[in-house]
Amino acid sequence: QVTVTITPLAETPDSYTVFVVGDPSKSCEITPPETSCVIDGLTNGTDYTFSVTATNAAGLRLNDRQR
Repeated sequence: QVTVTITPLAETPDSYTVFVVGDPSKSCEITPPETSCVIDGLTNGTDYTFSVTATNAAGLRLNDRQR
């Protein structure tokens, strides 16, 4: 498992979704003011790339990727 911690956007969205690139079933959701969540089911010693999507009430999204 991994704990993912984000730096919140200046304009706080309604939620953030964090997922493993290539396997979106491995994901977690962050609802502000929280800044972290846990993704289970990962394999030790394996490199993963994570993507974060911020969504507001209008459905607008902003994406970012981190390895």
